[in-house]
Amino acid sequence: MSDDKRPWSAADLYELKLITDLRISPDGQQIAYTLQRVDKKSEKKYSNIWLVDTAGGQPRQFTYGDQSDSSPRWSPDGQMITFTSNRANERQQQLYAIPLHGGEARPITQELKGQIATFEWSPDGTTILMQFRKTDAAVLEREEDEQKKKLGVVSHHITDLGYKFDGGGYMPTEKWHLWTVDVESGETTQITDGEFHEAGPSWSPDGERILFLSDRSGNPTAGIFSDDTEMYTVPAAGGDVTHIPAHDGRKNMAVFSPDGESIAYLGTPLKEGKWWQNNELYVIPAAGGEAKNLSAEYDVDITSTTLGDFGSPPPFSGLQWANNGQSIYTNISRYGGDHIVNFTLEGEMSY
Repeated sequence: MSDDKRPWSAADLYELKLITDLRISPDGQQIAYTLQRVDKKSEKKYSNIWLVDTAGGQPRQFTYGDQSDSSPRWSPDGQMITFTSNRANERQQQLYAIPLHGGEARPITQELKGQIATFEWSPDGTTILMQFRKTDAAVLEREEDEQKKKLGVVSHHITDLGYKFDGGGYMPTEKWHLWTVDVESGETTQITDGEFHEAGPSWSPDGERILFLSDRSGNPTAGIFSDDTEMYTVPAAGGDVTHIPAHDGRKNMAVFSPDGESIAYLGTPLKEGKWWQNNELYVIPAAGGEAKNLSAEYDVDITSTTLGDFGSPPPFSGLQWANNGQSIYTNISRYGGDHIVNFTLEGEMSY
């Protein structure tokens, strides 16, 4: 072993800094990302937002402090970055915004009590769409009552097969739903409700509709092991939910084309047995109909990625239409490596 090499030690783990959730600015000139670190003294994980030019250069720290700032999202005009942070309450994330050229973080929301899974700006820059789950009422009641805080373990009424996660504890009884937030006033509006989870929300290009995924079959495995996930739309202001009929297999990760006339989505050819089937890439008319499998000729698993041991999500895993709407970018795992690929609407794949 050469002099500049040595075995790993436990102390080296404090020096690891993880980069996650990279987002390119609308003009393509900058990247916003989250940098996570571990504080040696408290052994807590903290994260802040950083910026770097796409052409390279020295990264610049955008937010500061010992808190968890994460999930940077550019406003459509590129003049503002929103993110989640627990700076006001260590146990609760809220939405914040900072002008690109600096300034104090402005809280967009201040009263959220629950979990934010995903969020994105509306095309006109006035509204933020969230996948949000409220904190269970029993938990809130317990937190606000000093006597109840002293009681033992809260009882749980189990109704779903997916009721607990290793390292995460019991699942909440509240469901994931879609909410919107007015960027200026911070007013929140619940768009969907009911006894089902909704996930993967995205805007239509005109901002009039929201596309999302949900299992509304009543299956007790819904939300964790579901084979019955379907695509739906709902008006951005709320209203009736519309099912988008497609092929009979499982669906996930759906996005509108730039003109709003088509939807690209992932799915398995068969409804059952998703664990042994490849994810395939499909395109369908936005109103529903016959789905075209763009990846049928290739033995690849769309969005499959290589995982590590640091608890960091993969750098890219999703679907992105080309600006001209004639092809779709995604990622695959093949021959031991991860690759970004492009599929044309004729079903031709290229690296």
